[in-house]
Amino acid sequence: MGCYTPWIFLDDAGNTWALGVSSSGKLTFSEVIPPAPQAMRQVPLTDLITEQVYGLSVTYTSSGPKIVTSGPLSIPAIGLYIPMSNAGRTFWLQVANGQLFGSWKTAGGSTDPVVGQLFNLDMVNPALNPPNLPNAGIPSGLPGGWLPNYSQPGGLGGQTLPAQQSGTPYSEEPSDAGLPVPDTGTPYELGMGLNVCADGHWFNCWDITFTTVNCGPAAIVRCPLCGYIQEIISPASRLYTDPGFDHISS
Repeated sequence: MGCYTPWIFLDDAGNTWALGVSSSGKLTFSEVIPPAPQAMRQVPLTDLITEQVYGLSVTYTSSGPKIVTSGPLSIPAIGLYIPMSNAGRTFWLQVANGQLFGSWKTAGGSTDPVVGQLFNLDMVNPALNPPNLPNAGIPSGLPGGWLPNYSQPGGLGGQTLPAQQSGTPYSEEPSDAGLPVPDTGTPYELGMGLNVCADGHWFNCWDITFTTVNCGPAAIVRCPLCGYIQEIISPASRLYTDPGFDHISS
C-alpha cells in the first residue's frame, strides 16, 4: 500500500490544512496548528483531457475550506495527480477538462495484509543457481517446478493446499547406495512440529516479516511453508517487548 505524507495547503485566509480523503471518497481537511511552513498555496497538475496545466488551491468559505481549480496556467505541472490513502487504499486526485475528480486505484477493500491470507507469496522458484537445477526459475506449481503453488480453495482464513501428508513414512537414501530397500524413517504426523498454523501446516519455527499496516510498522507472524498470516503485531516493537510474544521472537 501507499503511505503518503499529507498534502498541506495554505488557504487565502492564512490557515493551513492537511488534505485527506474519507473511506467514501470525500475530501477532508484537518487544520494544522501552528501553520506548517511547508504549506503550498497552489499545486499545478496536468489536465488528463486537455493536457493543459491547472492549479489546485484551497480557499476559505463560510462553510469551511474548499479545494478549487484555476487555469489554464503557464507554469510547469508537478504531475498528473495528488496521491492520498485511506485504510490501505490509494486515492488519486486529478483534473479533467478543468474539473476536479478523484478515484480509487485499488479494488474494494483494504490492501493492507490481514490475518488469514497468504502474505506476498513467492510464485517463482529461485534463480538458476547452481546450474545443476534445470527446473529453477520455473513458476511454482507448473510442470517441472519444485515449489508448490499454495492456494486457499475455501477462501480467506481457510486451509492452505497443498497440505502436508499425515502418516506417510519418508525414505532416506541409504548410505550404502544400491541396497534394494531404502531406510524408512518416522512417519510425518500432525503435531510433530512445535507449532501448528491455522492453515493446517505444522513446523518448528514461525516465520516473521515486517511491513506497514495502516501506515504503521507491524510484524507479520506467518507460516514458513505458505506465508499464511497467523497474527499481525502492531506496533512491531511489541514482538520484542511484550512477554506474550516470547515464544515467537525467541
